[in-house]
Amino acid sequence: MNFDAIVAPIAEFSSTDAGQIVTQVLRFFYELASPSNADAAQLAKDAA
Repeated sequence: MNFDAIVAPIAEFSSTDAGQIVTQVLRFFYELASPSNADAAQLAKDAA
């Protein structure tokens, strides 16, 4: 599997103006779905 063949077109697209806009929109939705101030995951103490 040639990883460079997969990543190169994505990197080339994200360097264009439209690609930067798409990247910012996707980053916004990613940050909206997983906010940085969310509590850390914890195991349930009473798993019975």
